[in-house]
This record gives sequence, C-alpha cells and structure tokens, in this order.
Amino acid sequence: MIKKIMAILMVMLVALTGCNTSQDDQTQDIPKVKESINLYYPNIDDGKYYFMTVAVEKESEKEVKDIIVEQYKANVIKGTGSVLSENTQIKEIDLDDEGILHIDFNDAFRYEMNAGSEYEAMIIQSITNTFGQYYDTDRAIITVEGKLYESGHILLEEGSYFETDFSNISEVDKNIC
Repeated sequence: MIKKIMAILMVMLVALTGCNTSQDDQTQDIPKVKESINLYYPNIDDGKYYFMTVAVEKESEKEVKDIIVEQYKANVIKGTGSVLSENTQIKEIDLDDEGILHIDFNDAFRYEMNAGSEYEAMIIQSITNTFGQYYDTDRAIITVEGKLYESGHILLEEGSYFETDFSNISEVDKNIC
C-alpha cells in the first residue's frame, strides 16, 4: 500500500515539475532577426543629411520603433545634430492602407527639440527618411500626443504629410561617431 502511495506521489511530483519550463527558457527560444537600418542625421552647417547604417538584432516582440529610438540616442554622427532628445519616445507607429506612415511622438519630441526653423525642418526630414525607408513608404504624418505636428516654425495641416527626400545625402563611416 505504501508503495502505491509513493508511486502516485512520484507521478504527481513529476507531472507538476518535470514538464514545466520557466519563462526564461521560453524567451531564449525566440529567434533574433538581424536587420540593417539607415539612420539619417541633419548637418545644419552644410545643409546636408548624413546616414549611418546600423545592424540590429530584434526579437519578434520588440517593436522596431523602440529599436530606432534607442539607436538614434546611442549613435550620433560627429558634426551632425541630435535627432531625438533623451526623453523622446514614439507612442505609436502605423502604416495605413494608403501607404502613409503615421508616427506619434510624446510631448518631449517637440518641447525638447530646441531648434531653429531650418534645423527643425532637417530633423523632421531625417525622421521621415529613416522611418520612410524602413517601412518602404515615401509619406509620413507626424503627430505629437495624437495631434498633427505643430511648432512655432512648422504646421502640418489636415490631409498633408511629410515626404522622403534622399537628395543631398551622404553616407558616413561608423568610425566617425
């Protein structure tokens, strides 16, 4: 009788612990996808845009918008300006049925930019080029907290969008950072 009870307890113990995998084991099984992303940066001094190709590994659940924000903050090309402030985040990004990319930033994007009109336009163009190229579209609508982009220099009106422009662009060596 004791042997039967012990056997039943052992089967229950194995059933409860033997087939259980921890969450850490499950996340290690998610394949990482390697991608190259071009980050565009403005240079107010010469009026040109420079891009750097960064190789990233992403897990399927990590959104590309977060990776690009992290890469912009981690990589600044010497001689160019910063594109995103430390507190800037992308709240949402969506490519609609018409092929227009919608990028919604938090308030820090506008309030921490600290740029004159020409430099602000170059930052907007850099973002449009980076995300437009990645999402394979030539049109982007930028919003802040769900409202069309508006600053003291630029006003995006209903029905309009920013367009990619890959003229006046130069690639830089990553070692220049």
